[in-house]
Amino acid sequence: MDYYQDGHNGEKLTWEGVNKRVCDSFLTYLQSEGYMRTSINKYVTNFKSLVNMALEDEIHTNFAAPKAFYKPKVAEHEKGRRIYLSEAEVQALFEMDLPSGSLHDKVRDVFLCGCYTAQRVSDYGHLSGENFSQTARGVKVVRLIQQKTNTSVTIPILNNNLIQIVKKYDGNVPQIHEQIINREIKLILKKLSETVPSLAEREQTVLSLREQRLEQGGKVVFEKDRRGNVVKPRYELVSTHTARRTAITNLYLTGLFDTFQMMHVSGHRTNQSFIEYIRLSSDEIAETITKALEKRAVQVEF
Repeated sequence: MDYYQDGHNGEKLTWEGVNKRVCDSFLTYLQSEGYMRTSINKYVTNFKSLVNMALEDEIHTNFAAPKAFYKPKVAEHEKGRRIYLSEAEVQALFEMDLPSGSLHDKVRDVFLCGCYTAQRVSDYGHLSGENFSQTARGVKVVRLIQQKTNTSVTIPILNNNLIQIVKKYDGNVPQIHEQIINREIKLILKKLSETVPSLAEREQTVLSLREQRLEQGGKVVFEKDRRGNVVKPRYELVSTHTARRTAITNLYLTGLFDTFQMMHVSGHRTNQSFIEYIRLSSDEIAETITKALEKRAVQVEF
């Protein structure tokens, strides 16, 4: 395990040498390189996980090491814009006419599996006929063990479109690399935005480190608003994780389920991590409150 951080003179880092000084230096290095705070937290988490796994496997006995890590708090404006697709946009994507059997046809279908199951791409991208079954009362469900957390989830069929997709592939959804899905789904939605204008609406976001360097090198120019904030069309902000966010947010918007039920579907273990997936704007929150009040008023009059 070698450590080449400036300030450590290329010294060899041992498991026992992982301490607060090392962790702070690692954090400082990531910050000096211009990484977004969300990316910094991801790398810090990965480093800590590596230390923890080595400790569990008795590769080292540095019990203090896991406590040495610190993740800076990330303000909302420091995060890249994380959107969800409305139910109407998801349905338009399902109905989109794409060449049968083409890469875009398959990418679209895999992405939709995420929109209909609320799972991560590591799970919805590997669905097969074996994942589909019924409860004792005959309710059709998707059963799987989440790869990231080893959590067992039972997901009711949230949309019958999922059944059509699975039947289309004789029970086995195509397995496509996440990078390919991330690249192609943007192109698919860009095309769809010609008939679904909401997908082309501009959203304020922040640039990744790679994008910052491209801009600094004069290789690309990003659109900015009057205040100098980067803006991108919504279709450019979509990734494999948007599917999970879409499913959870749309499930919440129905107003039919409590948090416990929705977390059972998504597999989240804490309320805090679950809430992060509900991506509503202030306007949308105001609208949901108004609808709830209107519904209550009608019930009282009745």
